[in-house]
Amino acid sequence: MLPGHVIIRRAAWERCGGYDESMRGDATASQAFMAHPTYGDGGMAAAVRLRS
Repeated sequence: MLPGHVIIRRAAWERCGGYDESMRGDATASQAFMAHPTYGDGGMAAAVRLRS
């Protein structure tokens, strides 16, 4: 059995339609970010996740 918060998050995810294709298909924006990642607001952590 799944915890309640997982069920609620999944229901919300399904209602909003999941990923918008514009969110996952923009390689140009990802390449620009990786060229000059920001270090504030979790930017470096995002760069590490994208590289690995």
